Amino acid sequence: MFFFFVGGVEQQVRQVLKSGAGRCIRCGSRADLGEYEKVLKLFFIAVWKWRGKEPLMRCNNCNLFFPPSFSLPPPTNSSPPRTAVPNVLRCQFYSREVDPYPPQNRIEKLGQRHKTLQKVKSVQNTPL
Repeated sequence: MFFFFVGGVEQQVRQVLKSGAGRCIRCGSRADLGEYEKVLKLFFIAVWKWRGKEPLMRCNNCNLFFPPSFSLPPPTNSSPPRTAVPNVLRCQFYSREVDPYPPQNRIEKLGQRHKTLQKVKSVQNTPL
């Protein structure tokens, strides 16, 4: 006889204490300060709930829970943008600038491969 057990513990917001109190450490969007509770679920049904020890920040975008001490300062309308680099040229996971051009030696290797392929194609197309 097999018994298949599906369950787990997750965190849920119980009450929002302050909306927009900071920014997320993962994605940089708005985060709310709130009380949370842990929920034990079996077969996707909440079985037991208990309160968290201290308030946490919760990101509105990626639903990450993190301590308020880790939070970035809340966004203000008068503050300048983080950097002059647009978000298109920024890594979404690490917020680092991305070099839009590959290194020079990689370009040279691609050019050599292209020339080699052209030679092979020209040899294949010549009649015997």
